[in-house]
Amino acid sequence: FDSARRIHLPPQKRLIGVLFRDNALFPHMTVQQNIAAGVRKRTERGRITTEKLRQFGLEAVAEQYPRTLSPLQRQRTALARLLASDPEAILLDDPFQGLSLYEKTPLEEELTEFLHDYGGAVIWASRDRGEVYRNCRYACVS
Repeated sequence: FDSARRIHLPPQKRLIGVLFRDNALFPHMTVQQNIAAGVRKRTERGRITTEKLRQFGLEAVAEQYPRTLSPLQRQRTALARLLASDPEAILLDDPFQGLSLYEKTPLEEELTEFLHDYGGAVIWASRDRGEVYRNCRYACVS
């Protein structure tokens, strides 16, 4: 949004992916539908959705609704939806809050691996300094 230049893009056109700490999944949609909702190119929707289901190990729960998922499965779904949108920038808002160390570790490793090759900007907000030091080149502490 830029009022001076009269720019107001709806969220789906902003090319910024946001991973909220509460994952913000659509409760009336299945895992598969939630991921598909993030895909920008309609002609690629099926392929990308299938790819993200496989990448995040969600094939077995693809037809389930968020309320039936574990916290880890919900966060994996939210991350898959974010990455399915092919964002130019990513904002991670305390992405592992509410996950046990057992749940957090593999998801953090997968996200770190993805971000290693990601060419866009990433802002990672976290209360866990160790998480920040492991995953970020620069840190701003407040």
